[in-house]
Amino acid sequence: MRNIKQICIFVSMVFFAQLCPAADYISENEYIDLSGVSDQFGVTISFSVRYLLYGPGKTESEAIVSYLSTNASFCTKNGVLFLMDIQAIPGMIVKLFVNPSMKKYPFPVFPDTKGIIAPRIPVRSEHVTLVQLADTKTENISFIALSDITEQFKKIQQNTQQTK
Repeated sequence: MRNIKQICIFVSMVFFAQLCPAADYISENEYIDLSGVSDQFGVTISFSVRYLLYGPGKTESEAIVSYLSTNASFCTKNGVLFLMDIQAIPGMIVKLFVNPSMKKYPFPVFPDTKGIIAPRIPVRSEHVTLVQLADTKTENISFIALSDITEQFKKIQQNTQQTK
């Protein structure tokens, strides 16, 4: 009787594992289609995106917003697109609160309302994910500790100045 119970548990685990596929994270050398991506104002992003910046949680996003709010031209000058995952937020909340607050930001934000890219970005706790792109192809994925954001963003500026 005990063996039958264990077999039933095993079979049900295998069955439910099939229903919940593993996350298909973006990997290096993968193309990311950013064509037609719009910012928080609904305007199509016109600059060449070289970096995709993602803060998976409130703390990480606040750290990014804090830096970018004092360096408003950082994104457009360095080809950085800040991705915000708002797919799980109810539409009414997005319309009444999230959109108006994003429109106050002096830098472009890509609000991923449909979960097109954000769920595929690999994350680490208390880190910001930085995806480096070359012609929409992923070159590198790195994780920036919150305490290192300013230093890493300065490196991005230096890299941009060297490539110009």
